[in-house]
Amino acid sequence: MPVITQYPVLAIAPVALDTCDNIYDCRTLRDIIGGCLSTILLCTWVSLHLNVPPLRPRRLPEQHIVSQGFFAPLRKIICPIVHAIPLKKIEMMLLALIAPELMMGFAARQYIVARWFSTKYSGVSRTHGFFFAMGGFVTRDGHHPIVTKKQLLQYIEGIKEITEEDIVEKSKGDNLSKAWTFVQVGWFSAKYFARVKEHLPMLVLETATFAFALIYGCTWWFWRKKPQDVSEAIRIDLVFPAPGSDQTHHVQVEDDPPKQDSDVVTPVNNIRVKPLDDSLAEKWPPATETFHRHFVAGVGHRLNAIVFGKYQNFDPMASDSVPSFWAIPVGEEPTNLPSVLGCQILCASLFGGVHCCAWNARFPSIIEMWMWRGSAALITGFPPLCFLLLGISNTFDHGSVRRGVFTYTNYGLIALYIVARVALLILPFMTLRSSSPRTFVDADWTAIF
Repeated sequence: MPVITQYPVLAIAPVALDTCDNIYDCRTLRDIIGGCLSTILLCTWVSLHLNVPPLRPRRLPEQHIVSQGFFAPLRKIICPIVHAIPLKKIEMMLLALIAPELMMGFAARQYIVARWFSTKYSGVSRTHGFFFAMGGFVTRDGHHPIVTKKQLLQYIEGIKEITEEDIVEKSKGDNLSKAWTFVQVGWFSAKYFARVKEHLPMLVLETATFAFALIYGCTWWFWRKKPQDVSEAIRIDLVFPAPGSDQTHHVQVEDDPPKQDSDVVTPVNNIRVKPLDDSLAEKWPPATETFHRHFVAGVGHRLNAIVFGKYQNFDPMASDSVPSFWAIPVGEEPTNLPSVLGCQILCASLFGGVHCCAWNARFPSIIEMWMWRGSAALITGFPPLCFLLLGISNTFDHGSVRRGVFTYTNYGLIALYIVARVALLILPFMTLRSSSPRTFVDADWTAIF
């Protein structure tokens, strides 16, 4: 009788994929992270529309790229590759990831300026207005950005000779990347709302991604007519309006007198919004005065530039480009700027409100849960509170201690806001170590449709 060899049977126990029982109805953690990160990065890259860069953009010195040594002969090959890296866009992209609501406010300001420009001057389009707001028109003599009232009087006829097609040709934005981004965001949003309808839990990372996609969608809507990735400006010849032209009443011949540092403000109609007055230092001890002049005042000036687009020391006749967050022409501002600030406050609060949707999400610890709740609540309530305190401080006398108290309180809230934003960036990845098993159950599309 033949002997039948008994081979050992390898018993394969059913292994649950990411704690999900059915592989066909599950999604993996890698898929979730990949979908969220790709959505955020695509939205950030496509929505960014930077101002026209300087005539000589900032580059890394060659000695920092390839040192003298074995790789020195490769300098001619490596340096052009490194110089081709869009350092400025990467820098702005990082800022957009940390504070996307500021980038949305920047886009809203330029949208208002572009609409004002195309409405005030006949013969120009909304694209002309965006190109003007981003410093795209420069003088042929000196390559100075055209932003002042005197410059507009001299060069408006030359700007009209530039067609919209000429400006669009300067744009390097491609429709393929935009279409792919729309598909990615649409697919992610559909899956997000499908899980909401099926009452399936979601990761905190998914809620944060949806908040980014929402505010980047608002940013793209404001910038949809703005040329993207323009590398060089258009030189305009000096052309005065013809005698009897109706353009002469649109602008004034003389520029406004230069403003001192303490007088450069952010006008909102007739309201002057000042982050901090230099004269406050007169009320404080010498040590506090030094701290104020060398640190606090500098922070206030930078915040004034990023939030309101106002640069105190910017002189267009001494520059070859506009600053990074430039949006408002010097001395000639749109009269409906409060609507821009209101829109910025609304979108910033909406961004924080979406994070509050994960209020009852599953967190690994009670500390992380309250960190998330506190940060989300602060992000939601900070924008209106900040502008409220800023408005109250303007009711006090220039240089008074009360004004300084409200101003420093605002700075304290801004510091807390930055901490909260960093927490909302880190916590979604920290919570990945502990997720509910139902988080990996995919939505039933047949039940939805």
